Amino acid sequence: MLASAGIINVVAETLQQQQHIPVVLDPVMVATSGAQLLPQAAIKSLCEKLLPLTTILTPNIPEAKLLLEESGKSTGDVKGIDDLIDLARAVQSLGPKYVLVKGGHLPLDGSGTTGKRVVANVLCDKGETFVFESSYLDTRNTHGTGCSLAYIGQSEDWLALQVALLPCLLGYGMIGQRLCNDPTTVKEGNQYFEWIENYVAEDFTEAVRVGSGRLYPDFRVGITRLD
Repeated sequence: MLASAGIINVVAETLQQQQHIPVVLDPVMVATSGAQLLPQAAIKSLCEKLLPLTTILTPNIPEAKLLLEESGKSTGDVKGIDDLIDLARAVQSLGPKYVLVKGGHLPLDGSGTTGKRVVANVLCDKGETFVFESSYLDTRNTHGTGCSLAYIGQSEDWLALQVALLPCLLGYGMIGQRLCNDPTTVKEGNQYFEWIENYVAEDFTEAVRVGSGRLYPDFRVGITRLD
């Protein structure tokens, strides 16, 4: 997570010196719960310095709208496939080579309007638009799914995919537990505490237990190392 304008500036400076590296950017700005995770100054730096260097950008719908608003572009309500495609094209105009808008916040009925049968993700390149539909899954275990999708985009084989998924599945849970149990953590008025609560919730910890057993049966996971 690029949590501040300072971090974003350092990453952008490094990428400018290594322009042969494909950049997969998941702009973690709005959680599934709706909480804004990134300060406004960081969003501004991300738009101005990172988006033009990005190979593929993978925002969810609220993040895509936030990027457009920060860039001074108007955004309307997203109610169906056509609106989702327009949103992806608008975000692409901000600089990234490809944009994959994740449609999990807008479950559809199968005919392109809102419902709860399918979820559509929209990929835009310079000349074409692709819509990927899958069945809607009615579950509360959605923490980290957007990050996982972005990681899949940079993984070339099964081992790389497993390693890439590890921070979402285990790292967030460990960090969340530490912050929640730390007596110095500010809870009242802390815009990030809702994020912390997501990763210590019963549904997420159960998903970590089940998922780690399926994905990493041969690994031993500790707080500071992975064997």
